[in-house]
Amino acid sequence: MYGIRRMMVWASRCRHCRGFGVQSPWAYGFIRYVVNEHYPYYAYKRMREEFSCLQPMERKLCELYFRMANFLQPQCVVDMGTPTAAFRGYVNAGCKGARIVGIGVAGGSSAQVEMVSGLPLVDFARVLPVDGGPECYDSLAAKVGGHSMVVVEGIHSSPLGRKLWAEILNDGRTSVTFDLYYCGIVTYDKKRYRQNYIVNF
Repeated sequence: MYGIRRMMVWASRCRHCRGFGVQSPWAYGFIRYVVNEHYPYYAYKRMREEFSCLQPMERKLCELYFRMANFLQPQCVVDMGTPTAAFRGYVNAGCKGARIVGIGVAGGSSAQVEMVSGLPLVDFARVLPVDGGPECYDSLAAKVGGHSMVVVEGIHSSPLGRKLWAEILNDGRTSVTFDLYYCGIVTYDKKRYRQNYIVNF
């Protein structure tokens, strides 16, 4: 079933492969050499052995997080929604100095907001669409800088995910965004024109 769905998504986005049609040199480079980089990185084999139970899409996303961590070299990373050992492992493989803060759903959105408010600048974050997600994302977006990136999973797979992604696209704090179908990547550099790129991931 995963294979059939994957093929359908790929076919619907085949015109958006590997940066095709993207005019911005920065966005093209990010799509080509981070999002859709196929080079077999040194850590992939070890991480596959350590997290052997991951499903195909979970591993594909984790390898994306590895490449993003390697690209960003973040100091403060947030895993918001349902923190996982796999996310932590892949991010630390890409950037050994990253401090990863897991913020779970227990306690409600007010507890999450309070935890985020006590953080320094957030360089990289993963957000799962959960109840209270917009409030939690809002607190997170107040802690990012021009070089920060936030990944939102499930932007097309649930009403919560679709709603959160729509609100992010309309948020004046966002800059360039990338719709990978399985997740969305948000950037905040105001020197770049606001643009949402569809990417065949």
